[in-house]
Amino acid sequence: LAMLAAAALLTLPLADTTAIASRPVPRTLQGCVINGVFITHDGYPIRARDSRHQPLDLSAYEGMEIRYSGSLLPGDVFYGKDRPVILGPCRKRPKTR
Repeated sequence: LAMLAAAALLTLPLADTTAIASRPVPRTLQGCVINGVFITHDGYPIRARDSRHQPLDLSAYEGMEIRYSGSLLPGDVFYGKDRPVILGPCRKRPKTR
């Protein structure tokens, strides 16, 4: 019986183990810029990038609550479509996860 089970396993096609990355997901995120990092209200630090894939300088938005539309990728990498919209000063400091 063990030989029959081993033979059956050998006839199964091998599964493709190649991981497929997630595609960009359109999102509008809202949160605060603290120490140059965009942190969503859910507490996720977002790695904002420019069109050249370089870190985006958000220092002009320091201490501000912003809304930012663009594409979210795995690893919380975010490519904005336009400039962030300033909603005002941060009212409640988000807690990072």
